Amino acid sequence: MADVNAQLDALEQRVHQLENNVCDLQVMNSKRCIVFRGPDVRPIYGECPWQTLQRLVWTNWGINLFRYDVAVSHWLGGGKSMIAEFLQRDQGSSFDRILRQPRGFGVVRVFATLRLTSRQKRLKFLARMMARGGDIRNSYICHVSGKLQVQSSDRSWRSISDPGQLFPLMSASVLEKVKEADARRSK
Repeated sequence: MADVNAQLDALEQRVHQLENNVCDLQVMNSKRCIVFRGPDVRPIYGECPWQTLQRLVWTNWGINLFRYDVAVSHWLGGGKSMIAEFLQRDQGSSFDRILRQPRGFGVVRVFATLRLTSRQKRLKFLARMMARGGDIRNSYICHVSGKLQVQSSDRSWRSISDPGQLFPLMSASVLEKVKEADARRSK
């Protein structure tokens, strides 16, 4: 009987691992959008979203965007931010160069971030709360694959793909703050 339970546990772990791999692949395949935010993200009168995007990328990153680089671009949030879906995402492409230097080098205040899924937003929120509470160092990295790498207080790095993996690392005070924030968010 114990042998059957051990096999069942191993099978459940394998299924969970396969589900995470599928999630990672879905996230990697859906990561083709960059959100541009900042005080200088605004159109000049008469500009269409494509022209605004082309101007912002040229002035901030020095990259000349072509029509075959971007599938579509449009405004989000009443003109306060812009999203663009990129077709070319391989190494050395404009997509790759923008993400490697998210703040650019120009004087224009524009910030480029990869569009996050709700699961990634939750991971980032939990990591931020843990960093404020001192459970982890103030170091975490969001990867394009959807995983989050956090540096614990003993300076070791852990790769985390599921928000449930962060809860055992949290102290009681941080867990309480997370519950309070979730309660405020659900109202």
